[in-house]
Amino acid sequence: MKLRVEGIELGGKFEIEMEFWNGDLLIGFDKVLMKVAPFELRNQTMPVSSCGPNEKTVYISISPYFYSRNNEKLRNKLREISPNGYGDCLDEVTDPLSYDIWHQDGYEIGRAGGMVIFLVSPRAYRDVWGEDAVLARYVHNERLAPGIGVCWRLEGMEWSTYDSFGNVECRPSGNNLFCGSGLNEDIKAFFEAQGVNPRLEVNTSWLSVKHVDEVVSFMTNGDTVVADPVVYLGLCVWANSISWNAVPSPRGYTAYDILKNDGIFRDYNSNTTVVPAMNQIRSVLGLANPLTDPVKNGDPQLQSNLKRGGALTAMLPADVSTRKYKISFDQGDNIHFSVSYEDNGSGSWSTDIDFYGCYLTAAQSGTGPEHIKIDADCIFKESLCFILSDFWENTGQIAPGDYFIFEVSANCTTLEMPVIFFNGDAYSINHVNSLVDGGKVFSGSTHESNTGDVFKNYVEKVFNKAGLSTIFADSRLYHYLDGDIHCGTNVQR
Repeated sequence: MKLRVEGIELGGKFEIEMEFWNGDLLIGFDKVLMKVAPFELRNQTMPVSSCGPNEKTVYISISPYFYSRNNEKLRNKLREISPNGYGDCLDEVTDPLSYDIWHQDGYEIGRAGGMVIFLVSPRAYRDVWGEDAVLARYVHNERLAPGIGVCWRLEGMEWSTYDSFGNVECRPSGNNLFCGSGLNEDIKAFFEAQGVNPRLEVNTSWLSVKHVDEVVSFMTNGDTVVADPVVYLGLCVWANSISWNAVPSPRGYTAYDILKNDGIFRDYNSNTTVVPAMNQIRSVLGLANPLTDPVKNGDPQLQSNLKRGGALTAMLPADVSTRKYKISFDQGDNIHFSVSYEDNGSGSWSTDIDFYGCYLTAAQSGTGPEHIKIDADCIFKESLCFILSDFWENTGQIAPGDYFIFEVSANCTTLEMPVIFFNGDAYSINHVNSLVDGGKVFSGSTHESNTGDVFKNYVEKVFNKAGLSTIFADSRLYHYLDGDIHCGTNVQR
């Protein structure tokens, strides 16, 4: 016997009452409780589904021009034949359906009982220049097909930016619905009714778009990539050592502009907003910190004047699992310090004399045996340590001979991706917001200049630690509109 039920909500329960008759005589009856297969979020690190004839599994809009740019270069990269692209599997959505370019926000692609289901978000009904419900119409008119369903349950409700599905992700390790805490209560109730993706909420109110995919991404090997502005500042010091005109991103600010504490970037990222918010997100996710807290003079009970250390973890040599740093005031004052390091608990220490400090004159910085001043943002290139001037506090309490030790783990599963923010928006290309596909990742080109490509190289190394090869593509259209490649695409997995 085949039973077909239509119009029942995904995850819904219903009873079937069965009666057994012999002529006019009822000889028995029973009730069967049945549950419709629930909607289940797909792990965003799974490989993109292959496509058959006339099928499409990768979706992107042919964008209008914004800020004198469109997304043609990105579409060309995605269109390349496998293994670097998707060929005929790519659906390039054409006018009049291309006025809303944010496919990730408009719908979620999951499964129900093995069937592909497009779950349309309330955000898909956004009115864009007179073209309302652009992405909703696209899903209903273009994606509904034999073997592919559309769930309309969330359509038509009131929505805010929290209710875009860039704010609805699947955390693989717990099969969680991972979202910002402002998600609509009706959307939360829908996922609770499915009973398969327990909710994990974090505070994203500080972001302009409020979406979790701006700051966290899950990798195929189980690692978690998080946005980290402090690593970005450390790389800015390195870039500044190469050129005073080093420009890390397409926004045009120099590394020196970003480092100087004029209220635009430095304090906002390091102290008042981004780092505290990201620490809360890391805590909710239970993510380990690759760096230990600095300990003063070998005594954890002492108040450390060095609040934190810095290390370019992704650049550590393959044979280094742990690296310990010692910051020493061994010049007879509390102004100048040196950095030494030892690897893998060997007990063999080396002093790093290949350093550079911003704000210092040429005679006070660069490669040489002299110690560096405490009021500089400094990079130690051999050991891959960086110490920013605002890492220090209560420096008057530092005495000659004091030292501070912290350690970095190269095997930590928390991968810190350099991103800088201002007023809730990423002001560098946001490599957290990338398209992961099995063993590769599509990420935005850095568009840096006069930097020695230190940012691009670091991004590649971060993804390489997660076992991914990086395919860079021009994502500036999305970047200038406060998103990136993950926001602008969607895929079947």
